[in-house]
Amino acid sequence: MNMEEWNDIVKGVARSMANEVSRYLTPISAEEEENWGVLVGSGAYVEYKDNVFAVTNAHVLSELKGRRGGLHLKNSTIDDEPASVVGINKPFGILTSPSDSAAVRVSPSAWKNEGKASSAIPYERFANRDEPVDRELLFFIGFSDERSKSLYGMLMTKGTPYTSQEPEGVAAPDYPDHEFHILYPTGLIEDLGDEQKGAPLPPGFSGSLVWNTRYVEIMQQGGTWSPDDAVVTGILKRWIEKEELLTATKIEKAGFRGLFEAVLGDNNVIHATSA
Repeated sequence: MNMEEWNDIVKGVARSMANEVSRYLTPISAEEEENWGVLVGSGAYVEYKDNVFAVTNAHVLSELKGRRGGLHLKNSTIDDEPASVVGINKPFGILTSPSDSAAVRVSPSAWKNEGKASSAIPYERFANRDEPVDRELLFFIGFSDERSKSLYGMLMTKGTPYTSQEPEGVAAPDYPDHEFHILYPTGLIEDLGDEQKGAPLPPGFSGSLVWNTRYVEIMQQGGTWSPDDAVVTGILKRWIEKEELLTATKIEKAGFRGLFEAVLGDNNVIHATSA
């Protein structure tokens, strides 16, 4: 297989994964003034024990800094149809650095009435551990500041789909037991998906779930790959600009099951130490 053929495979996996996971995603916004919001990060909806949660980074929630935070629920599959913004309300489940993860319960009435075109990832699609095979394709969709624009009464933003791999021959993450790196060479990326050229800078990607596509694993086994095979393997939290790397928390260190249970059992904001 030559490089052109491999690049076509990577782009195909990116498109398939984007079609699979786009319905799970939400920007995280903050209200600057009445009816005027700005992007502060990315998130995704997850279903756990018949409840829907939005998951993101703890540091994304901290960016709200006293401002009202918003989740975006799609009531229509039409791309240009604006989403409904619903408030981020207590209780929060938070794990501080190095896990840097957070969970917020979504109002059942808002989900039912405003989120008819949104979906939640079944918790069963979260891997028990981050353990992709060597040179596996990893995928995420993040909302970038660069592709976000505040207009009166709405936030216009479009997710950026991206497929990459863990790097070879680079320094280990600061917390090797908690983290892994993903290559993000902005100067070399030519196409990130349908009609999206070039690579936006990563600010805003924080809180994006990282999927182990399992493409390489399944092809090595002689199987036929489908995006249904992909599992959540981590959550993005940091951009290392000089090394052109993104850093993610491993799924087993994000502690989402404990956060969900804590939110369901407590009416207060939850501040917890890392897993």
